[in-house]
Amino acid sequence: ELGRHFQSRQENITALTEKVSALTEGQESPEHSEIGQLSNQWLELCHQINALLSLSEEDQQRARDYHDRVSVVEVLLDKFTKEWDNLAR
Repeated sequence: ELGRHFQSRQENITALTEKVSALTEGQESPEHSEIGQLSNQWLELCHQINALLSLSEEDQQRARDYHDRVSVVEVLLDKFTKEWDNLAR
């Protein structure tokens, strides 16, 4: 969802560039370079966000795997404890 939000903002920057081009009749202007810098910074931010989202997804998967393994160990420990109790009787 966050990635889509930032992508839509990039589309806004593209639309702004097109409007400035229409106003300047295609002539290069200081606004073009400012918008270009803004666009580059925005794209870099989007790349960083995508990288962080990817890391977050990997972390969440590792956490799920960890909890699954802990659950298996708990079940095995419970079975072992019951068997041990049965043998002790």
